[in-house]
Amino acid sequence: MKAHPQHLLIATMAITLMLPRVDAAPPEFHQAVADSGAALHYRFDESAGPAINYGTLGSAYNANYLGSIQRLVPTCIGDFCVAFNGSDDYLESQAAASAAFLGNPTFTAETVVFIPTNGFATLWPPFLHWGQGATGREVYFSLQHNRPDVAYSGFYNAGLRATLPFPLGRWHHIVWVRQGGGNAITGTTLYIDGQSVALEVDTDLCCNATVPDVVSTAFRVNRARDFTRYFTGSMDELALYPRALAESEVIAHYSATRIGQLPGDLNCDGIVNNFDIDPFVLALVAPDQYEAAFPNCDRTAADANGDGSVDNFDIDPFVQLLTCG
Repeated sequence: MKAHPQHLLIATMAITLMLPRVDAAPPEFHQAVADSGAALHYRFDESAGPAINYGTLGSAYNANYLGSIQRLVPTCIGDFCVAFNGSDDYLESQAAASAAFLGNPTFTAETVVFIPTNGFATLWPPFLHWGQGATGREVYFSLQHNRPDVAYSGFYNAGLRATLPFPLGRWHHIVWVRQGGGNAITGTTLYIDGQSVALEVDTDLCCNATVPDVVSTAFRVNRARDFTRYFTGSMDELALYPRALAESEVIAHYSATRIGQLPGDLNCDGIVNNFDIDPFVLALVAPDQYEAAFPNCDRTAADANGDGSVDNFDIDPFVQLLTCG
């Protein structure tokens, strides 16, 4: 069997990041979220009906899909997510935030999210929002202002932004751990892909010494209570906990997004990138040589189109895996 040289050239030229990454969330991640006692947990894998809450608050907190959200969008590892494509796309819970998340709360918010390279963000668009009444009374686990590549953790008019942008065009695991009791810029740790990141006061805001006093409203995803605040991108998971997760738990959750041999990960390093191109070619044209060179790997990871065979029809899908995030 001969591979098409032009296809292999395309694969060789594919530009990919050589850093650890999330390719969305497998069942091991779902179990980790449950073990940590999430109050809200949306998996966004429904074909119809509301987003199911798998957290301890139960079905009263299922969330309605609004706008024209695209459902059942496949991720790199074969599960599903939702895609937000415009200003009318958001979700809203069917019940209002419970007492644990009001006043000056301690909590952890977590998401697995993908912002494309041409992603759009406006007015601190939230991964998760609740509250109403302006300064200090609304929670924003979000992107920063009009920056689709900068994370924000704070409140209306008061909070912290990451000092460095994160790469667009790939999935990220983002977690905000907040210890309540202080003002809007104390008690916060933000993790991106298992690492705590440096934060700075968001100087686009006026009132960073504000002490939060969050009020009860429905939870919203990709929308706040006032303006049309939204981003374009995809979300695979969202969870909210009524406590501060330990750093070890955050790292364990991130690790759980990367369990197993990913489709396209032919050298078994947990990453799909340019270092998988040569092993893919071996798996395609010389199975015995591949198995000898990578005895602990599974050649079926080269079945990029999922049809049960490793053949030339997997070349184009493999190139997509190199760049899908």
